[in-house]
Amino acid sequence: MAFSWKKIFQTFSSKAFYVPIFISFLGLLLFPSRAASLSQEDLSGYTNAKYEPVKGVYLGAYIDQAYWIKRDIKAFNERVGKKHASFFRYVTYGQPFPEKWVGEVVAAGAVPQIAWEPNKGLEQVQDDEYLRSFARQAGETGVPIFLRYASEMNGDWCAYSGDPELYIEKWRLVHRVMEEEAPNVAMVWTVFTNPQGNILQYYPGDEYVDWVGVNVYSVLYYNANPETPSLVRDPIELLDFVYKNFSERKPIHISEWAAVNYTIADHKDHGDFAREMIRRMYEGIKKERPRVKAIYYFDANIMETAPAGRRIRDYSVSRKDEILKTYQEIISDDYYLSAVKDNINPDIEVDGKRLSFKHRPIIDGEEIYVYAGDLAAALGRSLSWLGGGKLRLGGWEMRLGESYVLKNGKVVETRLYPLLYRERTYLPLKDFSAALGLSLSFANDNMQNDSSGNIEDSSGQNKKKTGVRIMKIAVSPVLSNIKEHLSEEGFDVITFENKNFARLPGEVSAIVISGLDKNFLGMEDLQAQIPVINAEGRTPEEISMEIKERLF
Repeated sequence: MAFSWKKIFQTFSSKAFYVPIFISFLGLLLFPSRAASLSQEDLSGYTNAKYEPVKGVYLGAYIDQAYWIKRDIKAFNERVGKKHASFFRYVTYGQPFPEKWVGEVVAAGAVPQIAWEPNKGLEQVQDDEYLRSFARQAGETGVPIFLRYASEMNGDWCAYSGDPELYIEKWRLVHRVMEEEAPNVAMVWTVFTNPQGNILQYYPGDEYVDWVGVNVYSVLYYNANPETPSLVRDPIELLDFVYKNFSERKPIHISEWAAVNYTIADHKDHGDFAREMIRRMYEGIKKERPRVKAIYYFDANIMETAPAGRRIRDYSVSRKDEILKTYQEIISDDYYLSAVKDNINPDIEVDGKRLSFKHRPIIDGEEIYVYAGDLAAALGRSLSWLGGGKLRLGGWEMRLGESYVLKNGKVVETRLYPLLYRERTYLPLKDFSAALGLSLSFANDNMQNDSSGNIEDSSGQNKKKTGVRIMKIAVSPVLSNIKEHLSEEGFDVITFENKNFARLPGEVSAIVISGLDKNFLGMEDLQAQIPVINAEGRTPEEISMEIKERLF
């Protein structure tokens, strides 16, 4: 049976079809902010590259040699206590696209990094059926993919080293083909931390690179030789060359990193060193290197898995309890992200009209900021700038940095506020939709996925947390005042015109009845399925409050 991408992605997202989300005041409950609201300062230095988060760093790992957890993604996540956003695998150029493995990664709620290596040299890289087929299959996945093509080219150990001009030519070829066949692919140009003298010679150019990466390892001895102790052990210092040369233009991708905990150089356990380096690296990128946006731990004991002659170190992080404990403690911080968000072209409808993005949206946690012009175009509304940071979108007015919307002359308070990015105004879509009573729909994207790393949520079952919930309320036809009040609060309100309640549980989240309705046939069965609220003798405000309490 052919492998089904559609099926595996539906398993991940649990949203194979459009799920309408009616956003109102309840949006504050449905879409909790991961952290403090995005500020203008947060956007300083942000480049909005493919899949680049504004704040935080994606957690990644390599587990293909982690035999103690059977190389299983779910087992790894459970062992470390937090879902990781991405996993990587080496693929030799010429081998098929790793469809089955990519499906396993996606099913775990993560995205793949493919380290694609032309180990027979650059001459084999041609615009041919192999390259096109690989790219098409990558594109057909429809999910974010980090493609680390021909990495560590600055080292003389690679078959594709030594000719920067040819390297750049082939890189640009692969980039062009991916743009044509797989726009979901982010091209990651990754060097080794040393040697540094030739790194810049291999850079293909900003327009051909999405992320700049670096592979770096914290070791005590070079090549496990006790006569050559490492001169630089601080992992943050080892990032300096790449960070200083590229971080202002590109997000930084630590494509591989690990700290040694045992080496044959002295045949000693170095768990203390590993724990110190883990703490230094992960805390250091948060406090000192904010442009680092992804890091992958190389979880391998190459003492047992490497080819003969290379079994010199143990880098594993999930095997030894004391090292694992330090890693668990560090990554529990919300700064370390468990989900990659799609800012390329998320499939969103506003009031039934699909958003078309001329300018890439900005993703911050569970919120999505969209260019005001794109929203105006989707809604068919005029857009004008009034000066002083104010703009008018149809009948709504708002101001940069101010958390309110002026709607038909009335002030509607919001949680977030418009921001200026590259001289364009961006609006917090979910928050403003809540304030303005707009409906939103998300298709097969991952805009609803929780970033917290709660492993239980990766299946998509926790609907309350992700916000995938239809807030439709059925109200008795005699309760017009309550219907009006609930509509003003943003609920999608319908009226049931007869006393046949059998179909309502599949259509609505709650039912509001009058005192006359409570004895109708079928009411007892209905109450066992969904909340049924008796409005007799109660105010609209009391009814609204009970709905919120019972549904959330």
